[in-house]
Amino acid sequence: MKILHHVDDDGFCSAAIVNWLIKPYGVNLTDEDCILYNYNGPINIPEFKEGEYVYIVDISLDNEVFKFIKEAVRNKCRVLHIDHHKTTIEWLNNCKGTQKRVLDKITKFYNTKVSASMLCYIYSSASAYLNQNNNINFFIDQDTFYVNDAPEETTAKGINGPVPHKIPPIVMYVDDYDTSSPYTHKFGDETQYFHYGFELEEDKRPQREIWRDMLFDYTGVFHVDDYVSNGKIIGQYKNVSNSLIGKANAFESTVFGIPCIAINTCGNSSAVGNELFNQYPITIVYHFAKGRWKYSIYNNPNVKRVDVSVIAKFCGGGGHAAASGFTSKLNYFDPSSKSNKIKEFHEREYLTLPR
Repeated sequence: MKILHHVDDDGFCSAAIVNWLIKPYGVNLTDEDCILYNYNGPINIPEFKEGEYVYIVDISLDNEVFKFIKEAVRNKCRVLHIDHHKTTIEWLNNCKGTQKRVLDKITKFYNTKVSASMLCYIYSSASAYLNQNNNINFFIDQDTFYVNDAPEETTAKGINGPVPHKIPPIVMYVDDYDTSSPYTHKFGDETQYFHYGFELEEDKRPQREIWRDMLFDYTGVFHVDDYVSNGKIIGQYKNVSNSLIGKANAFESTVFGIPCIAINTCGNSSAVGNELFNQYPITIVYHFAKGRWKYSIYNNPNVKRVDVSVIAKFCGGGGHAAASGFTSKLNYFDPSSKSNKIKEFHEREYLTLPR
């Protein structure tokens, strides 16, 4: 069995769900079976065995991912792709005939409204109801998701009612952090606190038993509550630190003609929560690392609703409407640059792009 997954918490959680809840019985996952991908170069394609299971989770379709899928299909592997990025749907709709024929041979489960880890968890409970449109008919209410376990059967009163499935807190927190901007967390500050606390967990390999403890815990008693508690302490320090960093490093700019606030700092995306940033519809946090600039873009819908994934896609990245990102060799905030790409980044009319 092989798992290709992203390197963030949603990617690790998705891979852990595959390992503990979806993988075939008797399979023991090794470090070599887990392949990390961060959209930063070619994927190290492993030696596939005929008929083995290959899972691709929290990874958007692109040319490199397609090469990986094509090789797995060529070796007659059982491939499942679970993803929640808009760019996957767009890539699939625009792919050519040969690419489409390859992708038709794999199982797909796509939904842009929730995280990949939430999709993996839903698939683990309701995979029998994946339809031809790569969808499972579900809805989420607080800590429970509902799916119709007999969609084709009817009774005297109509279609059988939805069946509830509890969602463990680890999946709920990862989902909330991954699919929203810091302005729109469903669980408010607790989502950010969870993220801070979970960052202390240095080893997030999906085969660790800590994931099993959390995925079978519907109370949060095992580990998750501790992450939130520890995160509150970390958060108190970060709130002060972020305020100082914001005042020292933040500056006003534009992106696609829209006013934004930018800050050149590493690992402080939570700085967007302070009062300085609340005045702008877009915040960009960026820094330089390993020869490239890394940009994270956030929308503040309280000021103006902007689909920042459109901006990220223009720069070669992607993500979600509320939070997206990209990497580039260009410093888009270099005032001395004469690059036409950078000029267009600041002046292009946003409304002319697809929403």
